[in-house]
Formats: sequence, C-alpha cells, structure tokens
Amino acid sequence: MKLIRGLLTQKTQTNLQNVSVAVVATLASAFLLNMGVWEQISGSWQNWHAYPYAASGKRFAIVVAKLTGDENGRQTRHILSSLEREFSTGNQGTQVDILSYPKELKSTGDTQNVLWATETARAHLSTFRADVVIWGEVAATDKVLRLRFTTLNSHAVTAKPYNLTDALELPSNFNLDFGAVLATLATIQIQPLLEKQGRVLAEILEPIAMKLRILVKNPPKGFSDNDMATLWSACADAEKQIGEERANNAKLQDAIILYNKALSVWTRERFPVPWATTKNNLGNALKVLSDRQRSTSNHKEAIVAYRDALQEWTQQRAPVVWAMLHSNLGLAFQALGERETGTEGFKEAVISYRMALTEVTRERFPVGWAVIQLNLGVTLSLLGERELGTKNLNEATSAFRESLKVFSRTRFPIYWAVTHINLGATLLRLGERDAGTERLREAIVAFRKALEVLKREFVPVDWGSAQANLCYGLQVLGMRENRTWRLRQAIGTCREALTVLPRNELPLQSAAARLNLGMSLLGFGIQLGSTDRLEEALTAFQEAQLDATVENFPFMWSLIQVNISETLKASARLQMKNDLILACSKLDSGRQVLMKALDVLRKSATEYYFLMAERRLQTVKILLASSCGVGMVLNTDELQTSGETR
Repeated sequence: MKLIRGLLTQKTQTNLQNVSVAVVATLASAFLLNMGVWEQISGSWQNWHAYPYAASGKRFAIVVAKLTGDENGRQTRHILSSLEREFSTGNQGTQVDILSYPKELKSTGDTQNVLWATETARAHLSTFRADVVIWGEVAATDKVLRLRFTTLNSHAVTAKPYNLTDALELPSNFNLDFGAVLATLATIQIQPLLEKQGRVLAEILEPIAMKLRILVKNPPKGFSDNDMATLWSACADAEKQIGEERANNAKLQDAIILYNKALSVWTRERFPVPWATTKNNLGNALKVLSDRQRSTSNHKEAIVAYRDALQEWTQQRAPVVWAMLHSNLGLAFQALGERETGTEGFKEAVISYRMALTEVTRERFPVGWAVIQLNLGVTLSLLGERELGTKNLNEATSAFRESLKVFSRTRFPIYWAVTHINLGATLLRLGERDAGTERLREAIVAFRKALEVLKREFVPVDWGSAQANLCYGLQVLGMRENRTWRLRQAIGTCREALTVLPRNELPLQSAAARLNLGMSLLGFGIQLGSTDRLEEALTAFQEAQLDATVENFPFMWSLIQVNISETLKASARLQMKNDLILACSKLDSGRQVLMKALDVLRKSATEYYFLMAERRLQTVKILLASSCGVGMVLNTDELQTSGETR
C-alpha cells in the first residue's frame, strides 16, 4: 500500500540554480590543504617541500617559484615563511602543502613573455599536483615584490606590488589577497561539479571536501571575513551533496552549521545576493535532513529560509531565481504534507510548482522545466493516492512522461532512473484501482529500468527506494494473479532494500519498506495458509510502526494498522477450527485496530483508503457476527463512530 518515491531531495533544484548562475553567487567549494613533511633548506628546518617533491593531493598545495632578480633567494624565502606563518597549525605543521621551486619564471619584457611564463606556471600545477603557483620578480630596490597568483582558471597576467615592511616581511595585504585567491578557487573548483546534474558526485567531491575541512577547522589568520564565509559556504555545499547521496545525516548537519556561519557574515544589508543564495542552500540542506527524520521542524525551517530568500529575489528582479525558490518551496511543502494529516501541504506544493513553471519553460530552460515537471508529478501522485478517482494520478503520469522527454538515460542517468521510479509508483496506484494487470506490469518494468542505472555501491538510498517499490509491485501483481513465486520474489526484494535503508538514518523510507515487506509476507501467508508467514508479517508491521508513529507519519501509520488488522483476520480464519476463542479474540483485536486507523484516515481526508478500511471493517464485523456471536460485533462507541463516518 505504501510506495517509496524516488529520493530526488535537493538534486532537483541544482538544475535551476545552474540556469540562474549569472544571477546567483553560486555555492562555493574549495580545496583543502596538506600538512607538510619537514625538509631541510638553507640549514634550517622548514614546513615546505623542496623541488622535486610533489604535493600529496590530500591538502591544498601552493608552489612558490624563485623570483626573477632574487639572486640569493632571500625574497623568495620571505614568501615561503609568510605562507608558513599564515597556515601554521603549531606542532602539526601546516594546513597546506607548500612547495619551493628553484627556477625562475621569467616575467620581464613584453606581454608575450608574460603569457609564456603564465602558461609555464599552469603546467607546474599539473606537475606538482598543486592548486596555486606564486611567481614574479624583485624590483631594483629589493624591497618591492611584484607577484602573480596562477591557478588553472586564472587569466589575469598583471602583477601586483607588495612593499616589504621594515622587518623585511610581506605586508598584511599579501595574506588578504592570497585568501581571496583561495576563496575564488573554492568557487571555481566546486561549481562545475555541482552543475553535473543527474550524476553521482559524492566520490568526486570527497577529495575536495577533505581539503576544505582542514581550512575550515583551522581558519587561516589573515583571511578576511568575506573569504571565510566563502570557504564555509563551499565546504557546506560539498558536505550537503555527499550527505545527500550517501545518506549521511552527520554531514548534512555539518552543512547546516557551516551555512549558518556564512550567514553570520553575509547579512542581507551588506551582502544581499550571497545572503539570499545561502538562505536557499540552507533550506535545501534542512529539507534533505528533515526527509530522513521523524520531526517536521526542519521542513518548517526550510520553508522559512526559502521565503526569506524570496524577499530579495522577487519575480520582477530575478524571475528565474524566483522560480527556483518556488520549486524548492514545493519540495518542502510536499515533504510536510507526507507527515501531516490532510492534503493542504500537497496542494500548496502544486501551487508552488505551477508558479515556477510560469518562468521556467521547456523552450528556455529544458532541464529546469523537466525537474519541476518531475516534482509536480510526485506531488500529484501523492495527492491522488489519498483521493477518490484517478484525475491527479493520470496528471502525474503525464508529468513524468513529459520529464522523460528531456531526461534521457545517457545525459541524465540518475534523473532518468528516479523518474522511472516515480512513474512506476503512480502506475501501481492506478493498477490497484483497475481490475486488470497491464498497469501493474508497466510499473514493474519501470522499476527494473531504474535499477539498470541505480547501483547499490554509488547511490544506495535511490537503489533501495527502487527495490522497495519493485517489492510492492511484485506483491500486488502476485496477489492479483495468485502467483506464489512472485510473492517470494517480493519478499527477497524488500529484504534487500532494507539493507540500505537504516531506521536511524532513514526512518520514513525504512518504515515504508517494512510495510511493503509485511504486505508481501501477508499475501504469501494467505496463499500458503501459513501461520508462520503471517507472524512474520505481523512482526514487520510492528517494526514499521516504531518509526511511522501516529504523531509523525499519521497516514503511513494508518496504513500499517489496516494491514495489521488484515493479518489478524487471516490468522483468525486459519485458527477457527482449532481454537475459536483465540480466533475471535484476534478478529476483535483487528476490529479495534481498524477503528483507530479509520479515525486517522478521516482526519487526513484520505478518501480512497478511508473507504477501503471501512469496507474491511464491515468484513471483520460479518466474521465476528457469523463465527463469534452478535454480541462481539458492536459496542456503543463503535455505533457512534460508524454513524459519524457515514
């Protein structure tokens, strides 16, 4: 009865962020830096490496080439010493790998020489596995250094002068300028990765995140507040993406802390665009984390964060970003709707998505449009699940098929797979309301297509989601066709799903998979006439309701109660001949459980499942009356409740 939708989470809004990259100060992510190995240079122990050493690749790496005109290397050593002081962590060395290159990059003369030297510096980045090369020349006075910072993405060739202090040390603005270089590099390094929509990014991001963590843990002394905010935001972006893909809630919590740190610097008054961007990103992280928890507080905080950002990004000022935020709002309202009674959250989500589609059209932004269509389809499917009729379910199917016109398997494999999970889930809901099996078979095909792309080792949560949905599809089809082997397949598939859907990290998804497992065991027990399988089903339902409580997930809780009642009824039928008293006791327990479920379903405005549960209650009453005596059928409270439901 319960399907696990594809866990798109915040991958869905990355597309629209990319669409609006010219407007949004993008979410940065930078490089982290390594602790040096002690090398002896010029008779003293230093925290830098001498040529021909290469960087470790575990930390940010800086190459300092010998300055032109620095005959005895003294001024080059001033730069090395300044970097060492800036990135020192005491007895642990430095936060970065600092490498000394003994050859000059000749930057004097005409522009052609400077361009050649710049390209040579870029080549050194690859040779030394470095991130920045510092090079330049010493002026005639020996107290003015003209320096350049070269990264893979830098284009400027103009040198900047730095006047040495009376103590022959580099001035404080050197560290500030270098901090700005690192902050910019952070943005440049992470942005292209986050733009790879629909792909697995955690494995690529992890080395960058490792470097960022070192800088964030021990902030360099000379960095400006703005540069630190950029690094915090960059690290948060990496942690959020890794935490999302790998179901690591600790990383999501770290991301939330880092975004809030960035917001302590980027206020709306001083930095309106970074403030609004970070508010959006904070909302994304809160929403993903809340999807995996029992509480609704983070969803509500996410909604507040998105609405804060909308104060700065109005439809008139930034229409595409405004649309992105409404898309994100839709996701938060949708998730809130799953945890609350009624359908208001889903209806708010539908409104938000349709507002976003007024600006994000297929012609202008095909990927962003497809993402919103996908999310709109998910919400319509959830809404249709709780209502009578099939209008919203059919509209959801259309929305998914529209998305697939953009999400091809080759270009967007993850989105393609997740769309098939959601399409399959909706076809299953439609198939349950049909007499035939065509839509049920289509749903199973859709789930299996998704599993061709989703691999357990790379995207375990999405893989588990697809497995749990396939389990449910096999169960429904197995019961419809009276095929025991399909139910056996369903049980194995659900158990596989549960290996990657841990209760502590993903309570909602784990509860839904246990519900599907219980239903498969229930069907298997009915077909085999096995009380052992029915007991296993009852255990699965009881475990599911430990996470899906009536307070946190009332709709799912009510579905669990309906299935507990069905299990008790099936067990009672098997025991009627041998132990009538026990059988009647189970039937009455099932009746009481159904009464509680009906009360919640009525409040949730879930017409389809309310009527289904009411029909099952009548069946239990008839069994009680025919097998156990009329006196057990109704009591005063039930008569009153039954009258109200009509």
